[in-house]
Amino acid sequence: MNTTVAKRISFQNDYKAKHSDNPIMLFRDMDFYFTYNEDAETVGQILGVNGKVAHAEDFTYAAFSANRLDQYLPVIIRKGHHVAICDGNF
Repeated sequence: MNTTVAKRISFQNDYKAKHSDNPIMLFRDMDFYFTYNEDAETVGQILGVNGKVAHAEDFTYAAFSANRLDQYLPVIIRKGHHVAICDGNF
């Protein structure tokens, strides 16, 4: 696992431990949004074929094009999930 992904997953775990709303966390990386582990599985199920879920050696991730956020975000929210968007450097 590269350091960027490790930092994101660590941040995700820490954030979720402190917040009871358990949001799906979307991390912006250039032209894509990534989500990891349980959130990736959830996003993949919600978006169907539009949510690409991949299993790396140590983690699971899903990604979609940043220009699809306006289309996909309402779908995720309508399914009853909170969302946290992380646009910072990790």
